[in-house]
Amino acid sequence: MIAALALGGWLGATAGDPGSAATPSPTTIVAPVPAPDLTPSWTVPILHSAGLLAGMRLGLSVIWPAAYDPLPLGRSARQFSSAYRQPPEFQGNRVLFESDGDPWAINIVGHGLFGAEVYGRVRQCGGGPWQALAFAAGTSAVWEYGVESFNKRPSGIDLVATPLIGAALGEARYRAQRWLRHRPRSFWRRVGEIVIDPLGETERGLLRTRC
Repeated sequence: MIAALALGGWLGATAGDPGSAATPSPTTIVAPVPAPDLTPSWTVPILHSAGLLAGMRLGLSVIWPAAYDPLPLGRSARQFSSAYRQPPEFQGNRVLFESDGDPWAINIVGHGLFGAEVYGRVRQCGGGPWQALAFAAGTSAVWEYGVESFNKRPSGIDLVATPLIGAALGEARYRAQRWLRHRPRSFWRRVGEIVIDPLGETERGLLRTRC
């Protein structure tokens, strides 16, 4: 249930002297451009992230059933407790992006896409870059110290890489999405929107979410 990968700028109106502005011909029809709703909406990002976390946890149970088996409950409880009694995992004798014992591809690609998905949903719903970054960092902490902490010690590199790489990739996706939406409607524009944000487009199509 990992729901999403994928990016514009605001179109500014230039003000001039009303007396010197060119008068449109009588046959010109100027369609009003609605002002964008800049009020952040948090319902969709929160529910989207909750679904993403649940899907990731379910996926781990399928891929690595032994490592992510919640039973016995006593073992999971002890692991959860130790997650808060010890600092985040950081093995100084390993390369930076494998310092938690995981392959670099998981820490860079996997967690980067996770952060981008969370960051991008906030941006799509009217949040600014700093709001989106803070939300991605908070969601990463919920994953490390909540969902995954019953089976694994929180990762120092993941707590940093998830929001930072996610913000860079997520902002690029967001700007690409904005650019596409100012292009004429076409088959290829639609393909681009789905490729850049497949989960978001699915949610907007099936669930009629605003963002």
